[in-house]
Amino acid sequence: MDELEPEDDAEVANAELETDRKGLLKRLKDFIGSDLTRVTIPVWFNEPTSFLHRMAEACQFYEFLDKAAAEEDPYLRMVYVTAYSIVRYSVGERVSKPFNPLLGETLEWITPTTRFVAEQVSHHPPICAGHMEAKNWEWWEYKCVEAKFTGNAVVSPPLGDTYVKLHDETYTWPGLTSCLHNLIVGRMWIDHYGQYIVKSEESPAEGVVDFTQCGWFSRGWHEVKAVIKDENKKAKYYIGGKWHNNIVYWDAKHGKDMNKVPATELKPLWTKQAQPSKSQWPGFDAFVEGLCELNEQRKNTLPRSDARWRPDILELARFNYRIAGKEKRKLEEKQREERRLREAGTLGPWQHRWFEQASDGKGWNFKGDYWTKRTERLQAKGVEIGRAHV
Repeated sequence: MDELEPEDDAEVANAELETDRKGLLKRLKDFIGSDLTRVTIPVWFNEPTSFLHRMAEACQFYEFLDKAAAEEDPYLRMVYVTAYSIVRYSVGERVSKPFNPLLGETLEWITPTTRFVAEQVSHHPPICAGHMEAKNWEWWEYKCVEAKFTGNAVVSPPLGDTYVKLHDETYTWPGLTSCLHNLIVGRMWIDHYGQYIVKSEESPAEGVVDFTQCGWFSRGWHEVKAVIKDENKKAKYYIGGKWHNNIVYWDAKHGKDMNKVPATELKPLWTKQAQPSKSQWPGFDAFVEGLCELNEQRKNTLPRSDARWRPDILELARFNYRIAGKEKRKLEEKQREERRLREAGTLGPWQHRWFEQASDGKGWNFKGDYWTKRTERLQAKGVEIGRAHV
């Protein structure tokens, strides 16, 4: 069959989306209480990214780490690290589903001052590990995706930790609970809620962060508050606002109620940039569109394991829904077959390339040779190497 034009294929997709949605919803009743990461979801529910894109997308706020690394005051340093941990959730409101990364899939992202790489290190359970570095700091993270279906919502518990190293201090914090509401009935929306502590054994400061769980009539939705404490657990600074669009901080001497703090004492930390008036995919801003682009420079520099080469993602980006679905099924079946062969002993155990499991079994460490191998690969191809954004 000839390929449809994108506009025609989009019209077909809308009709088939509704059919697939109804069929999927009939099946979902059998999965209440189960982990939906093991359920095949039709491509119509996806966006043209993988979960590795989402990890990189959340790292775009690295300017907070630049500020933290340059700050001498340990409590203001904790303000910036804590703010970084908060604003990363601002990218987590899209209800479209990223593709599950294939085992060994990677994604790299380079700016003039930073470089980022992520790898899918486990298929079941699905775990992705990432690492980013700059001149004055280092960041790494691992996330395990779990999606419990509760009837009309999907709940993802906080599985995985984040680390930031600034000079001689290493900060760490866990994640939050995320919930996709109205999967079956109503308009879908996402909430992130819970408490976590940002801490460092080398620092006298700690940040206690509370994301408010949305209540009836949207009460408390998007609200966040954090307190920066000293070694005696006394408040030094507060952070408050809305995690999806604006946060500020103030000295603890003004009290913890942001509404009672003089406006001149509320110091801005972050305001979300305006979304483009028109984008190809709902919720995509200029950063995401740039991150997803497979331009000529990337074609010459990216390894074939990079998520931007995935045929199902490329076809979905062109609105070729049916072809994207076929490519997705091919990739998934190939991965299942390889897993069966490994379990049968026909194939050897999977060898992780860029990350290795920590000795305590609780995390994943970057081996450090991704960038060395990248340089060698590009030099062999005669590609000029620089730190420009790719």
